[in-house]
Amino acid sequence: MPNKSRIIRAVVSSAIALSACAFAQAPASQNTVGIDFAHPDRICYDSRSLIIEGKPFFLYSGAMHYFRCPKELWKDRLQKLKDAGLNCVETYLAWDVHEPDEPASPDDFSKLQKMDDISDFIQTARDLGLYVIIRPGPYICAEWDRGGLPGWLMKHKPEGVKEGQFLRANSPEMLAWDRHWIAAAAKVVKPHLITNLPAGAPGVILWQLENEYDLNGAGLSSKVRTDVLRTLSHATVDNGIDVPQFTCETEDKGFRADAFLRSHVYETRNRYPGFDMNSVIEGVEALSRYQPEKFRAITELQGGWFAQVGGKLSDQQGHNAAQINQLTLTAIESGVTSMNYYMFYGGSNLGYGAARDLIQSYDYNAPLREPGTMGDRYYAVKAIAGMLKEHGDQLIHSDPVALTITGDHADVSITLRRSKDGSQFYFIRNSRRSEGRSGMVDIEKKDGGAKQTLHYTLGNFGAKVLYLAPGVNALERGEWLPRPVEMAASASPIPAAVPVTVTSILPEEPTGKWLTLEDGKRLDSVNIFDQRYVHYRVSFDLTAEELKSPSTLRVVSEGSGKQLAARINDQEVADAANEGSADSIPLTNLAHAGRNTAEILFENAGCWNFGARFESEPGISQISVVPMAAQQEAIDDWRMKIITEKTTELREVAAEFDDHDWQSVRIDGEPTIGTPDTNAVFRGTLTVTNEQIAAGVPITFGAIDDSGTLYINGKKAGTSDDWSHSWTFDITKHLHAGKNIVAVVVRNTAGGGGLYKGCHLDPVGRPLSHLQVAPDTEVPANAAPVTGHRAFLSRYALEFKLPEQSGTAAMPWKLHLDADINAFVTLNGHLLGRYWAVGPQRDVWLPECWLKFGADSPNLITLQASPTKDEPASAVIKSVEVRPYTPAAN
Repeated sequence: MPNKSRIIRAVVSSAIALSACAFAQAPASQNTVGIDFAHPDRICYDSRSLIIEGKPFFLYSGAMHYFRCPKELWKDRLQKLKDAGLNCVETYLAWDVHEPDEPASPDDFSKLQKMDDISDFIQTARDLGLYVIIRPGPYICAEWDRGGLPGWLMKHKPEGVKEGQFLRANSPEMLAWDRHWIAAAAKVVKPHLITNLPAGAPGVILWQLENEYDLNGAGLSSKVRTDVLRTLSHATVDNGIDVPQFTCETEDKGFRADAFLRSHVYETRNRYPGFDMNSVIEGVEALSRYQPEKFRAITELQGGWFAQVGGKLSDQQGHNAAQINQLTLTAIESGVTSMNYYMFYGGSNLGYGAARDLIQSYDYNAPLREPGTMGDRYYAVKAIAGMLKEHGDQLIHSDPVALTITGDHADVSITLRRSKDGSQFYFIRNSRRSEGRSGMVDIEKKDGGAKQTLHYTLGNFGAKVLYLAPGVNALERGEWLPRPVEMAASASPIPAAVPVTVTSILPEEPTGKWLTLEDGKRLDSVNIFDQRYVHYRVSFDLTAEELKSPSTLRVVSEGSGKQLAARINDQEVADAANEGSADSIPLTNLAHAGRNTAEILFENAGCWNFGARFESEPGISQISVVPMAAQQEAIDDWRMKIITEKTTELREVAAEFDDHDWQSVRIDGEPTIGTPDTNAVFRGTLTVTNEQIAAGVPITFGAIDDSGTLYINGKKAGTSDDWSHSWTFDITKHLHAGKNIVAVVVRNTAGGGGLYKGCHLDPVGRPLSHLQVAPDTEVPANAAPVTGHRAFLSRYALEFKLPEQSGTAAMPWKLHLDADINAFVTLNGHLLGRYWAVGPQRDVWLPECWLKFGADSPNLITLQASPTKDEPASAVIKSVEVRPYTPAAN
């Protein structure tokens, strides 16, 4: 999901149009706004709903990603999804999972792997009687590393293309790779399309193009996005996918005007409103206005929320059973007849999958929890499923009826939908999270009928539907829905936690294989695309004269998870000072005249999943020898003024302008402008010497949000147009010895903005060439156990035993770990993902299919660990045990 919302949503009215299925079967000359359905007898849609085999279909679906759950557990999770009353499962296809290594060309499909997993997952769902929605991307977001796009694609990015303007854009290179992936995905999905199966057989019914394109966060133009969508849609048809295509959060006049897209693709909404139901109502109304001839659908209806490194766990974010109940009923109240919970089952970010800043768990506080347990949110979903099973067709054919309401209904919303068979559905919602509401109101339909009194009682954030059957008009004869579903009782007692023994702590070192990087290149240039730890090595010469003054190695990197660990001439550096994107490694008492060698451990925190930054390339970009006296210098004396003038006419950027009465501001923290559509000028000072000017002076701004123009001493020195990353400008030619004036004109278009995340001068030193990286690590043969302090990698071996399982339902287990390490966790040879010392995650699910049970079957956990504190290796683990995984209901 985006880190900064840039969406302005309009409140518009709904509209109903003619049946699209009717258009699909009409002569081409009459099909002016119709949809091209390949098999309208099998699947099509009109302005009210999907239509499967000639019958209106209320789609009640849940998201589950096959790559976030061990294959052995798919059937269990899908069965529980079906048991909740859902009739469909949705999944993304993660391209990077299936093509981690670079093919020779877009026509080369030899590098594909695990494609059978896609087919097997679909078949498992079909065997249980579930329909399937496929979302192949190519970009999927999903809080997955680089949004599911393989890292090797970055090797094809043309020189000079701005960050964020390649992977989701329309260059010939990228479109060719897009077609490549669509062809690969379509080949395995095609046999499972319901259009290729016997009548009545469940299968794949929908296929998504791209994902949340309006929220790309990189400023991609309408033309660029239309070109990509058109290419994806043509590729979909060309590769035999003949079920309806859709997009989500992809509303644009350019898409709507394109004849092919309009006749093949429908648009949906994604909604994560928390407890604000207005955004659901407004979003659906806007959708109806955008495409009145098509039905209303929500591809992602909030099933919870993800957890980020250092934040709150998913089940600490307040999304309870009342929230998912009211959210779902609000969508139905708004005329939605197709909805998919994201997530219904979240699972885990297994392997190297988690995007940057995402924890290993993807529990999501979803109705079906990470270990397969069911809380009260699950049963709230199941209760609504019961209502839809009985009344889904009536709701499909219902329309809103205007009401006149008088009486006590503060904080309570009351609306009515009436079906063509005369049945009535009164939707009653309490907007108060911490208080219940009860009352009595008089209701009168504006299209006729007697005034009646409605009595209601709602719990905290409660929502109900009062159903009146056809022919029934008296409110007191109505039935309250959904009917509550009783939670299942625990079948067996919860066993005690079991102890975990640390059996060894051994050093982990690079193997003998070293790869040489071209100057300025990153890890992808040597085919390292995942999040593994990587050792860097560089050799450099120092003269006796250089050693007279203290120096450091300044390391500039992108995507580092923590301060870099370093060795100079095989001696570990006691301390390295972190400077944002750079680390300063002191050479004092470690380097000598002549040839020296530095080795650095780089912890790849992964790639972003959203915005322009998802094209950033992890790795060390430069290592320089820098005099200690020329370290990074923060510029923290700033003043700000909100302005209305045009940039070209500003006198406030002149060096001699008097700004003494302006507001003093700090720019090293959060956004400094809180109002959208606001311009401001920021002025600061910096003092430099002739020696600094001779060496060159770059200045770096942590964030210029949304865009800005830089002036040095009144002269224009650069512009920025992307709020999502830092900007560095070479300002040397505009400086003079002594005091200089820095002015930045900032345009904030939406949300919070301005200058923030700090500003500093970067030191310039002697860049080093011929960096090397070691892609693999190992525990050296005959390695001695680690006993003291160690900044580099160590491999911890942990062992535990579990009691024999009794009964048919396996007890889920978790590793509880409190440790001052960042570590990759492996269970019996299966990589579970990464543990972050900062938290909030302390519990790692141990999938039962990968566990061993019984006194004679020990389980082995290995931690590939890098310490986050300077303490003995034996002391970094504060506590560890294996516990039953029984998340509380919420």
